[in-house]
Amino acid sequence: MYAIEQAKSKVNEYIEFLNLMYNETFPDIEFDVKIIENQTKEYDFGWVFFYQSLNEESRLGGNGPLIIEKDSLDIYEMMTAISVEENIKLYLEDKNKLGLLKKSDSGIWDSD
Repeated sequence: MYAIEQAKSKVNEYIEFLNLMYNETFPDIEFDVKIIENQTKEYDFGWVFFYQSLNEESRLGGNGPLIIEKDSLDIYEMMTAISVEENIKLYLEDKNKLGLLKKSDSGIWDSD
């Protein structure tokens, strides 16, 4: 079983990738994506992390919260069209209904 510090570290790896990708794609806009610490929630299965760009001009849209498992540190993307509670219900029923984020050997993150 992993600790929240390890989970944050893994989520921050993904967020660093997002910052790099957004800043390369949109060089005229500065993205500063971070975990929103005071919104992190702990559950028996793991944690739910929310994230957003701290710069007003580069706010993200369509960025669902992330579930990270305590047992594996696997990260799942929540859907944005339904509530966090509905996403958690889906995850508990069959986590394959959410996108599992994986980091390739070349450092690119993508979901199944």
